[in-house]
Amino acid sequence: GVNDANLRLSWQSEAGAYCFECDDMSITVDGQGRIVSVSSSDIPGSGADDEAMQKTAKKLLGELGIDTPELISSEREGNVLYMSFGCGGKIPRECDRVRIGIAADTGRLYSLDASAHYNAPEAGNAAPSVSEEEARGALPDGVSAERAALVFAEDTGGRERLCWDFPCTDGDTELH
Repeated sequence: GVNDANLRLSWQSEAGAYCFECDDMSITVDGQGRIVSVSSSDIPGSGADDEAMQKTAKKLLGELGIDTPELISSEREGNVLYMSFGCGGKIPRECDRVRIGIAADTGRLYSLDASAHYNAPEAGNAAPSVSEEEARGALPDGVSAERAALVFAEDTGGRERLCWDFPCTDGDTELH
């Protein structure tokens, strides 16, 4: 939803990246023509609920060619819903994420950071080192988990490791 008549080049890098400005938005495109980031200086008002904004975000990501995004987390800051989507296929990867913000009043894209997605290394074939049952058995007493999912997470050395993620609760607090 950008008015091409108002689109103007802000800068160009030697690596072939471009930054364009249009109305209240700044759009960065990499050397391969992919939109890497978007930011807005608009101050949005209240409006849409979180579920509607999540649907809008998934639709926009699909239009950008980012298939099967899986919502990892969301956080509402004022009248913007910021969401992180895992885009690495069936198993979300820490290094393959897109962060997107949707304005509540207009449902417009407020911000986008897809740099991690475009720079993520190819995922290797991996298998978890323990079964779901073994991992579930290691949960502390008093912590319950309704479901489990495999995720790639970085270890302290920066390497990816296939792990079990259990959205858990211990009373009112959600843990992972």
